[in-house]
Amino acid sequence: QDFLLILETHAADRAGLVTDKSPYWICAYAINQHDVHIANDPMGTDFMRALQACEGTISIIDPAGKIFERIWCGFELYQSLIEHSKPGFLHDIYTVDAQGRAVGLIDGFASSDLLSIGPRGNRRPHAPAKYERERPFP
Repeated sequence: QDFLLILETHAADRAGLVTDKSPYWICAYAINQHDVHIANDPMGTDFMRALQACEGTISIIDPAGKIFERIWCGFELYQSLIEHSKPGFLHDIYTVDAQGRAVGLIDGFASSDLLSIGPRGNRRPHAPAKYERERPFP
């Protein structure tokens, strides 16, 4: 339930970048986590092939932050943020707050962080809106 809420919120926050046709590749569903064949080279895994093909990643954090205790998750984060980062590559972090709302830390600005300015309604980033949206993040 929280997982779907987070993905729906992420898609709304990334409106314009994420559409109803945008795929989410979900590692835990795509790879048997108890039977990962890494062999001698983790760079040849399905995760690495998916990472090379994507435009960004999202980390979904449980309230206890267990992701940071798992070595494979640390490897995935490192690869996503350091090794395979490229211009325009985005990484967002989401969780559910104590009130059951999905809240995310966005790389850059969410669509709701943009304000219409001027007679043409040009949309510009608005840092106070970003702060208010991200403030409930635990």
